[in-house]
This record gives sequence, structure tokens and C-alpha cells, in this order.
Amino acid sequence: MKIRTAILSISLILSFLFLTNNNKVIAQSFEAGGGDVNVNANINQDLYSQLDVTPGTVEAREPAWVNIHMLTSDGNPKAGRTVVIYINGNSTGVTITQPPVSDSNGLTSGSIYSSVPGTFEVCARDTTEGINIYLLDCETLYVVPVTSPTLLSEPQYTKGLINTLAWDISGTGTYLYWIQASTSSTFSTIFAQSNWISAKAYEFHGLTDGQIYFYRVKAKNSYGAESAWSNTVYSVQDNTKPTITLLSLEGLGTNNTQVWEAQDVLTFKLRVKDNMGIASKSFWCVARDDSPQDCLNTESFGGDIWTITVKLGDLEHDSNYYLYPQYT
Repeated sequence: MKIRTAILSISLILSFLFLTNNNKVIAQSFEAGGGDVNVNANINQDLYSQLDVTPGTVEAREPAWVNIHMLTSDGNPKAGRTVVIYINGNSTGVTITQPPVSDSNGLTSGSIYSSVPGTFEVCARDTTEGINIYLLDCETLYVVPVTSPTLLSEPQYTKGLINTLAWDISGTGTYLYWIQASTSSTFSTIFAQSNWISAKAYEFHGLTDGQIYFYRVKAKNSYGAESAWSNTVYSVQDNTKPTITLLSLEGLGTNNTQVWEAQDVLTFKLRVKDNMGIASKSFWCVARDDSPQDCLNTESFGGDIWTITVKLGDLEHDSNYYLYPQYT
């Protein structure tokens, strides 16, 4: 009997997955006949090492720490590894201080800051072996603008030729401030300005009576990044007193400081004028100690004319109910 030996050739399709530098997966197939197959694979991802960014949100130019822990698959530290920090994406304005080689605990740290606000994905790669092995663990860093100060509100008119401006800021860092004064709401010309100051108030001198001034302020953090200008406030300098002219005084009759009727009413007519206009008026009697005393009965207005009535009974008197001689 003939024995036929059948030789069966088996073709093996071997598929291997390779990870490229841009983290895409490429599948390659090899057809092999009988015999051994040698496969060389390049693994370029580190699944076990860890990266942390602290703090996760910073102001422009404020540095954040990038802490890296190099670990093996079983959690042991990898010492002496050269690690490079990089940004995955647009890195415009970013400055990175690269870390030293990892220590005996597998630890190393670098830093990063950006002069441009934005969102940045911070990553790292191990270049010790002359090839790039990318840490799978990346973290997000948020860079925000320096917060603008807020100028406190100003009155419509400011007495005198000096004005003190004050402001506040919601940022938690250390800041310097630069404030400007202008006669133009667009600040096309600058009347006066400070240098960088640490106080949150500034006094402008030498202002002009009757002139409106606009004010704005900006901040600079301790790393040199500046905020946008604040809100704008304004005030008119008023260094001229209003003029008050007594036009008439009626109703005194036969009353005097010793004999008088409490219900009798004095009527004053005054002309009140000011180069800035009159925003409000207040009438007070003055006691012997120069303190104001409320004695107003009624008042009315007609243009510049101010009509006031005062009851004699509301005036200051002594224990004998005599009006003081100053009222004569």
C-alpha cells in the first residue's frame, strides 16, 4: 500500500497593531508560510506614568507646576528618565521650563506659563532611549486674563480742585495699578496719570473748576501681565460757591426776642445761583453752638427763587422762652 504524504501548507495571516506618534493605530498584516515568524514591535505609549498640573487655572504669565511621576507597569518608580513637557495643540505664547531627570522615586517637575489666555492640553514624553514614548496622561491648563479693577462711582460734582479716586479688584493675586484722568471720554489726550502704584486709591491735583474729567484704571499682576482698562467714571470739578441773595423777609410784625407768637411765620425769599447749577438745597437754622438745627416749615421753588417759611416757635430760645439776641 502506498502511503501518500500530504503536505499541507498553512498560510498564517498575522496582524499587528502599531501606535504612531500621533496616537493613531495602524494595522499591518504579514503572510507567512511554515516556520517561525519574527516580529519586531515598537511600543510608544506609557500607560502607567502620571502627570499633574497645579494649579489648573492661572492668570496670564502666572506659572503652573507640571509634576510627573514615572512608573513601571507594576507601580515601581523609574529613575533617571529624561522627560519633555509639550503642548498638544496651539502653543502660541507658551513658555515651558523643562524638568530634570526623574529622581530615585521617579519624580520630576517642570513649569509652564502663557502670556496669551486660553486652554492648553499639557502632555509629556519620555525621550531617554532616543525615541519618543508618550505619557497617556495629559492634563488641561486654563489661562485667564488679569482681572480688570472696578472704579467706585463718582458724584456728579466734586468740590474743589482735587479729586480722589478709589477702586477694587476681584482677583486674588498681588497687583499694581495705573490710573489715568482725561478731559475726553475716549482718553485721546491724557490730563494726568499715575505710575504703577500698589494702593487702590489715587489723588489728582490741579484740576480746573467747571471741567469734567473722566477716569480709568488697569492692573498688572506680579508676573507682568496687564488687565484691560476698567470701567470709566467721571465728575465735574466745582470750586465756586453758590451765591445766595436775600430778596425779602416778611412776617416779623411786632414780634421781638422777648414778646413773640410761636405760631407766627417768617417768610424768606432767596435767589440761589451757581455756575454748575443747583442739584439740591437744604435750609437749616444755626444754634448758638454753630450746630445745624432743623427749623424748616415749608419751602417752594420757582427758577432761582427759593421761598422758605419758618415758625418762630421752632427757633432756639432760653428757659424763659426768650429768643436769643442773635435773632435780632
